[in-house]
Amino acid sequence: MKRSKKSDECVYLFTSTIRPQYITDALNVMSSPEGSAFRFRYSRKYVEPNLAKQWESIGKDSLVGKRAIIIFAIQHPNEFYEPSYIPMRDGIITQHFVEGDTFVIYFETKLIRLPKNARSQEIGETVRTYSSGLRSKINLSNPTVRPSALMAPAADELLESLSIGGSLIESQQGNDFQTMVSLMDAALFFNIPKFFRVSKIEKHKLTEGRLEIQAGTRLRISVTHYQMEVLEPGAAIEVTVPNGMTLLSDSTIPLPSKYDVFPIDIFVAYRDDNIEGHLTIASGPCTIGPRVEIPVVVSPSKVPLVAAGSAFAGATASGAGGIIASGAPTKITLVAIGSFLAGVALYLRRSRGLT
Repeated sequence: MKRSKKSDECVYLFTSTIRPQYITDALNVMSSPEGSAFRFRYSRKYVEPNLAKQWESIGKDSLVGKRAIIIFAIQHPNEFYEPSYIPMRDGIITQHFVEGDTFVIYFETKLIRLPKNARSQEIGETVRTYSSGLRSKINLSNPTVRPSALMAPAADELLESLSIGGSLIESQQGNDFQTMVSLMDAALFFNIPKFFRVSKIEKHKLTEGRLEIQAGTRLRISVTHYQMEVLEPGAAIEVTVPNGMTLLSDSTIPLPSKYDVFPIDIFVAYRDDNIEGHLTIASGPCTIGPRVEIPVVVSPSKVPLVAAGSAFAGATASGAGGIIASGAPTKITLVAIGSFLAGVALYLRRSRGLT
């Protein structure tokens, strides 16, 4: 296979329809916010030899910092037909190691990527054209040596181009997600999952795969759901938050329509120590769908007593949507009072040199 210059090469990481867990991996990658951290693992026999050499190197030739392209493969375990491929997201490799014959790689997600002409062509034609081009570009034609992870030239000419600019990118990503849903819905026709994604975390970005937030802060996360058909009655998304964070929105969000964008409001109580946990947004019980887990790090408050006294108003304002939606003002009031008392306690501790 003809190789391009080294700077043009990237790592292709495949997940597939072979096992339910691999399908779940694809749905999670598709649904998580930009900057999310993921871990894939492969047996040595599925890693291209040239890539395996760099994978085993932890020095200057390591893979850290290289671009990754995550691909979903629609394939038969016994090779009854040639696989078809759907590109999913760009990524950046952050860590890798080898233990025996197990190759482990970590990456952070970047933008959703689509095959070229995905919105203008019939779905089958789109996937066939991309799959044929990819097989030719990165040498996937021989089933006896077909790897699940390989190094090859970036096949950007097979992908939809990206808009330039933050607001344009954000808008395009919303459209790209809907198109991706149509592709994955067709690919998983035998067991169609629920589709949603974390589309926005207001005023915050993930850092090294984690959401870092200061105590005494309001947090709003936007979740977009989009389906090709109306879901069955009872379809829902479940939200859980770690200790130290109070969910002001309902923990169970019903999905009665084909599409919606809904806010998840959270208040982080005042405190004087660090805590860590996971914020989880997942498909409801007994349903197939993504599970988005966002590691959260809460740092101590850095506010005087007067700011702590404003917690009541702040928490009440942040929970206004929850009051309207669930009719539960008592919950919001108790959260705000608790935050105020925690802020006072924090002030007194610091004033006495106890922090």
